[in-house]
Amino acid sequence: MEDVKNASIKKVDRICRAIMKLTDEDFTAVEEMAAEQQAYMHPLKYATAARINDLGDHNKRMAKGLRIMKKQIELSKARTK
Repeated sequence: MEDVKNASIKKVDRICRAIMKLTDEDFTAVEEMAAEQQAYMHPLKYATAARINDLGDHNKRMAKGLRIMKKQIELSKARTK
């Protein structure tokens, strides 16, 4: 049981470290891509356009969530120092 707990903690640690490596340019690139996906239209391919619009919505929420997580990790590090 202890091995599973340690493995889980290591996974979370790797995710946090990866999030901390993200730059403002990374977030900007994803947000720009998401905006393009949200604006995509094709008069003859409604289902495809709807799927791409939904993907844009998802990517926008994901970028926002990752920004929030990065700020929280930074705040947590600042408090523990």
